[in-house]
Amino acid sequence: MGKDSGPSENWRAYQKSLRKGARRKILIRRIPVLVLCAAVVSALAFLGVYGGNRILVHFSEASYPETKNNVQQPVSKLDAVDTEELWPLLSSHFQGKDAVPDFFPIRRNDNRLMVQTTVVPKLQKYVYRLLERSQTEMAAVVVMNPSDGSVLAMTSYQKDGKQDRNLCLESGFPAASLFKIVSASAAIEKAHFTPNRTVTFLGRGHTLYRNQLTRKENRYSNRITFRKAFATSVNPVFGKLGIYSLGREAIVKYAQRFFFNRPIFFDLPLSPSVIDVPEDPYGIAEIASGFNRRTRISPLHAALFSCAVANSGKVMKPWVIKQITQDTIPVYQAHPSLLGIPIKEKTARNLQCMMEDTTRYGTCRKSFWRLRRRKTFRRVKMGAKTGTINDSSDSHKYDWITAYAIQRDGSKGICLAVLEIHGRKLGIRSREIARAIITYAFRS
Repeated sequence: MGKDSGPSENWRAYQKSLRKGARRKILIRRIPVLVLCAAVVSALAFLGVYGGNRILVHFSEASYPETKNNVQQPVSKLDAVDTEELWPLLSSHFQGKDAVPDFFPIRRNDNRLMVQTTVVPKLQKYVYRLLERSQTEMAAVVVMNPSDGSVLAMTSYQKDGKQDRNLCLESGFPAASLFKIVSASAAIEKAHFTPNRTVTFLGRGHTLYRNQLTRKENRYSNRITFRKAFATSVNPVFGKLGIYSLGREAIVKYAQRFFFNRPIFFDLPLSPSVIDVPEDPYGIAEIASGFNRRTRISPLHAALFSCAVANSGKVMKPWVIKQITQDTIPVYQAHPSLLGIPIKEKTARNLQCMMEDTTRYGTCRKSFWRLRRRKTFRRVKMGAKTGTINDSSDSHKYDWITAYAIQRDGSKGICLAVLEIHGRKLGIRSREIARAIITYAFRS
């Protein structure tokens, strides 16, 4: 006997047909949306395959956003001006005690050109007055903005009254312990050193004898952290680092990364800094510690050391000529550009710790503690590295500092280098000059 379909079963079948019809209508309405989504996915896939390189280039350029100085090269009816062509005319304005103004005129082929610079005249004048009172034989100072490479002050001083040289651009000065920045960078990246790694040395920290370069430890060995060895500039630690952890090849490689034996492109003639790393172990130790007179550097190059550390490992091309116009028409327009990336961002952070230690308890502690006590500088990161060495006759002392002072929010910052050459009588030390410049810059 067959089973009859009751009213409930007929109702369920009816409801099922209604739901099936509703789904069909929804699907029909969504067909245009599905087609559009498929088209978008196909377009993105096409861009990913064929436009990847262009997108990467775009983001690479976008990592250096335009500032008020970062403008496009202007289109001019006049012939473009090459700064190398104007070197003789420009250089004369960056010598002597007169502060370089915001604008100054020059003549080129019977045409009058107006030059606009990045120099801050008040800062330049203040720096020169400091050097006049420094009681040194010669001195030079470069102050830069690390974020774009612009030169804010660049002046030099000679006691004999001759102002025919710009010492900031000469590279005949021993780098001394400034080179420890290069050695420390190589140690962190090549030999996997950390700031808190324990290192040992024998004897005094400011000497470098052959018996201090042994790897063996004994009860007379001093044990300190790598960051303290950097902050207090312990030569034997960096000498052994060069011999046993780095070697000649790594030192040469990182020296080149930091622009030794390479041209540094600038708006004025800049002598290249030079280094010659010998093959013998003691010679390598001398180079790695900066305990030699063969590694030579210019004050402008020394300022780039601090720029690399303060700017997360990136060094912007230094520039001082902002714009040149003829009859109000731009014939030259500068814009910030990358010079190189000598170290990784993580390495730069480690070096910041070590350079800040230099101002806390290292070779700059007596000069920078005054700044740390001031309310203005509680939100400012400050780091430095000093270097001193006598000439071969012990009649002159080369006294260096490269330093940075950066607001913690990144809104303001400077990097600087100070070189002073003292005679028999020591004048005001370079670290005191640096402290005064930082104070003035942030107060202004």
